[in-house]
Amino acid sequence: MIIKDARIVLRDRIFDGDLQYDGGRIVKIGKGLGGTDGSISVKGLYILPGAIDSHVHFREPEASAKEDFLTGSSAALSGGVTTIVDMPCYRAPATTTLKALKQKLALAKSKFVCDYAFNFGATAKNFGEVKKASRLCAGLKMFFSETGSEMTLTKSKVIERHFAQLDRKKPVVVHAEDEEALPEDSEGLEPLERAKARGPAAQLLGISKACVLAHGRKLHIAHVTTAEEVQLAKSFANVTCEVTPHHLFLSQKDFVLLGNRAKTNPPLRSEEQRLGLWNRLDMIDTVASDHAPHLLADKDGEKAAAGVPGVETMLPLMLTAVNEGKLSLVRLCQMISAKPAEIFGMKRKGELAPGKDADFLIVDMNEQWRLHQEDLHTKCGWSPFLNYGMTGKIRSVVLRGKEACYEGRILAKPGFGKPAR
Repeated sequence: MIIKDARIVLRDRIFDGDLQYDGGRIVKIGKGLGGTDGSISVKGLYILPGAIDSHVHFREPEASAKEDFLTGSSAALSGGVTTIVDMPCYRAPATTTLKALKQKLALAKSKFVCDYAFNFGATAKNFGEVKKASRLCAGLKMFFSETGSEMTLTKSKVIERHFAQLDRKKPVVVHAEDEEALPEDSEGLEPLERAKARGPAAQLLGISKACVLAHGRKLHIAHVTTAEEVQLAKSFANVTCEVTPHHLFLSQKDFVLLGNRAKTNPPLRSEEQRLGLWNRLDMIDTVASDHAPHLLADKDGEKAAAGVPGVETMLPLMLTAVNEGKLSLVRLCQMISAKPAEIFGMKRKGELAPGKDADFLIVDMNEQWRLHQEDLHTKCGWSPFLNYGMTGKIRSVVLRGKEACYEGRILAKPGFGKPAR
């Protein structure tokens, strides 16, 4: 098949021409391509590499009433995400043993409609399990603050041992909020007061600890929230970092309308700090959603769950930012495709080039639209960005050469998704 007359977003430029693919792989990119294959013209539209969301919590098998592999991966496809990296379950069972990881892989095989990889969870004692699971996981996830599970690391010797033991080609992904710097009684506070109490000092302490103990190995800092965090992380060698759309587009002023729906860890920051993140976008490596779906019933009361859904709004929000002149389309594709593929060792993914998987999006960069409830595929059924005005509409999502989603309608069947590594 040949897609003709497109504006093709390559790794370093936009190329006006044609893209040919066959057998699930890209064959050629050029001008005036022809042959025996069929062709379609998409004049005026853009072809982007499929997005890679390297930070999602799809909940299965732990809390599949909130999300499962089918609903989560459907939400991903609808938002232009062709590959995800799922974070470890906290419990029931925690993804901290090889057995639990294999259980997730078995469930994924029959349910996913996008491609996938899984991170493994670090505990204070599971060094042997990490070693056994190393071949099957994309990376190792560490939490420096309380998770309500065994995946809370506070001792430097334990953290350092995990850093030293893991295959150095794979990243250690760190939720850096340090428990020692978090107030003990913040969970009972109103959303805004909680966010102020759980300030960036805990992130800065955890980033410092992680970077020092990593001793130069591959380290990825999850969900940075301030310019200072970015500058600190990037002052160390072999350290990458990600930012979420909710930290880029929402701030503490949004608690007025959203209340606990905007409660997340790390919390939203001040409007000034939000704008500061945009000013450091050139230093940030990736955009990831930290898709953390909870039912609305779980977002009520003093003990409301922390986390917001985001896998299907991540790319539309960032396309809107491109149209607003906040970054270029080439830079966006580096952050949502090329760099996460590089960090997580997905050699077939990440860019439009001969030999790579034919994972791409056909996008109308000019269409203006609003996100409505009926657009959502996530099982939790809500988004902090409902009724948000967007510019840039994903028309078609192609995964390994097959159209997997068209105009928001999922075409791929359960089990179409494959391991991305």
